[in-house]
Amino acid sequence: MKVAVYGTLKQGGALHAHMNGMKYLETKMYTGYEMYKVTGAFYPAVVPSPDCPFCTITVEVYEGDEGDLHNLDLVEGFNEDDPETSLYVRQKMNDGAWLYIAGPWLNVDEHRRIPEGDFYVG
Repeated sequence: MKVAVYGTLKQGGALHAHMNGMKYLETKMYTGYEMYKVTGAFYPAVVPSPDCPFCTITVEVYEGDEGDLHNLDLVEGFNEDDPETSLYVRQKMNDGAWLYIAGPWLNVDEHRRIPEGDFYVG
């Protein structure tokens, strides 16, 4: 299974240690998403952007197993049994990778958009 990460789980990020054991595959861009810096936090969130089909985000793609995915679910605050209360929810991308997008809590008007779609980690 593949997972795409874009914030503190990226290489050099504060939470990258959670990627240990997973194989880095590539850095790529996904189109049709916007990235926001979460106010009062040290991490970003992404949301689908139907109004901005050419907006892009930059991600690192990794390959791992179900155990790795379960660990990342815990890190990202994803509850598969109750996604409405999750910090992030998983979305399957066209390339087969899972991407964690902001849960229903994110009101984009309350956060700063990162127009480049690439969260600086460093």
